[in-house]
Amino acid sequence: MDSLKTFPFKPDLRIFQIEDTLVVTFDSRCPFDATRSLHSVRVPVDYQMMSVKVSNFADKVDSDGMRRICGTIHLVVTDKEGREEALLLSDCTMTFVAPMQKSLPLYEQLVTPSQVANTVCQGVSEALNAALHNLLQDLERTARHAARFALKSTLSTTEAEPKAPGTFVRRPSPISRFWVPPANDEQSPTWKKRLKFATIVVGAGILTWVVMGSYFSNQPPREKAAVAAAMNPQDIDAQIRLTTEVLKEMGLNPGKPQDVGCLGRQ
Repeated sequence: MDSLKTFPFKPDLRIFQIEDTLVVTFDSRCPFDATRSLHSVRVPVDYQMMSVKVSNFADKVDSDGMRRICGTIHLVVTDKEGREEALLLSDCTMTFVAPMQKSLPLYEQLVTPSQVANTVCQGVSEALNAALHNLLQDLERTARHAARFALKSTLSTTEAEPKAPGTFVRRPSPISRFWVPPANDEQSPTWKKRLKFATIVVGAGILTWVVMGSYFSNQPPREKAAVAAAMNPQDIDAQIRLTTEVLKEMGLNPGKPQDVGCLGRQ
């Protein structure tokens, strides 16, 4: 087939969504279209069917060394109620220059109306297919983004809500389980001070007895007799009575293990 009987036709057809409306734009992008222009139409987003219709590319007009073939391209939309509407996308005037031979144009070497109609129909169908594919991909990405955002918002709201009774509560660490605070927190400083002072007093007495006992065991018989005279039972009883009185003045009962802690009988 002669190269003059073919021509490129790859139109630019795009679909955008604006709220509840689809905006369809069309540009023939054909260098042989003398009336090329950009058209846009609006389609409801809940349409039922969409297709293209190529019409009137059947007649030719040969004059002044040029061939003109006119036709129209419509977007056919069927709404959800079954009503069909044809929306004009382009009113084309395909113009082809005939080669000259002895000052006579050779029209027989130019494309025919049927060839123009076939080429235009193929190009528009491919453009609509690509536009719908891109639209569906955009809608799918938007839906996934909205779902992720909704899930993230739900999780954030759930974490911010106060815990209801009976829900999971973190268990205390093994170390914290062995420490039991006093029943009355306001009295805890005084209680600790009393216990500390009592421990010092009683501990001092016990330490004194241990040191003196150790010293006594390592001395010769004469020195042992002198130390034993110093550690007579009467002095030891006096020391115990003094410690007991001090504990009682502090409000502690030496007979209760709860008051003297580790100093009580185990």
